[in-house]
Amino acid sequence: MKPGRENKPHVGIYGRCNTGKSSLLNSIVGYDCSIVAPRSGTTTDIVKVGYEIAGFSPVIFIDTAGIDDNSEIGSLRVNRTLASMEIIDLALIIYNEWGKEEESLCQKIEKLSIPYILIRNQKENTSTDKEYGKEFISVDTLYFTDSDKEAILDKIKSVLPEPCFAKKRMFGNLIAENDLVMLVCPIDSEAPAGRLILPQVQPLRELLNNYAISIIVQPEQISEVLKKGIVPKLIITDSQLFGKIEKLVPNTIEFTSFSILLAKMKGDYPAHVEGLRKIDSLNRGDKILIMENCRHQTTCEDIGRVKIPSLIKKYHNGNFKFHFITGLEELPENLGEYSLALQCGGCMVTARQIRNRINKLKESGVAVTNYGMCLKYLSGKINSEK
Repeated sequence: MKPGRENKPHVGIYGRCNTGKSSLLNSIVGYDCSIVAPRSGTTTDIVKVGYEIAGFSPVIFIDTAGIDDNSEIGSLRVNRTLASMEIIDLALIIYNEWGKEEESLCQKIEKLSIPYILIRNQKENTSTDKEYGKEFISVDTLYFTDSDKEAILDKIKSVLPEPCFAKKRMFGNLIAENDLVMLVCPIDSEAPAGRLILPQVQPLRELLNNYAISIIVQPEQISEVLKKGIVPKLIITDSQLFGKIEKLVPNTIEFTSFSILLAKMKGDYPAHVEGLRKIDSLNRGDKILIMENCRHQTTCEDIGRVKIPSLIKKYHNGNFKFHFITGLEELPENLGEYSLALQCGGCMVTARQIRNRINKLKESGVAVTNYGMCLKYLSGKINSEK
């Protein structure tokens, strides 16, 4: 999967085996991205395909296995299909004849507060103009036309929730036109060769969109910039550098991190602030969940797997049990056993995907905070004790 693909509205395609889910996807995107065959169970796992809806938004279509798959490993496929509902913003339910399976699908999706569109794969012999009390679109995936495609895309545009494609401003009222902002971007062992990482690119792009003035430096250059009399209104840094920034920068200059900006834009900021209080009351041996949404090789400079655990151990002078999950991996079943959960900024995923996780943690009584906020908090606490 290409970097950043998760950070777009997701449209899942659901239905029974052989109702035309894969054919529908292929017809919409215009090429055979998903295998189509007359036998049941052709789609064995979810397939994600990016597509640009002109003048609207890029989206990710998800093709899924049939919800009535009773093959040898059918239950595993069905579970994967149902799990995909946790990451979608809109569902397309395609069917040939309405039945209990479709009604159950609608109920599951409604329970998750996800909008959906009904698509009947049968243009002729339609006995009603509504199904499950909702209007449906009639198509024939064997003879799919441009007008069928336009009807579905127009419906998607009208039903897809606006917040999932209209980006919330990252800076809010922090900056204005011509404000000077310094971005501190360390080139360490985890930095990809020849490019910046996504959490650094996103604020840079928004600064350009808002006609703010950006200065990009490495940590060692901060003092040199300040010596030249250049005083930024705001400094945005990698979270691991909070301790260093506090020593170098006058307290008249506001500073934050890429991760904290993302937490305000995508996460549950009040819950993250509340979660910080849990850090002080942790007991040695407590279980802590670390949630990182990207996948990369772990190095000695890794924030989630190395630096945050080390700081927590140092602050409490004791050991803890850390459990790490990556990507969109499902949360552990035994959430109640965890004392604290830490969520990365989530540059690679959507706000809905992050908030679904946070809501599950809150329902289980688990305090949750953000990488950057945790690092800033612990750096300040540890430095004040020296």
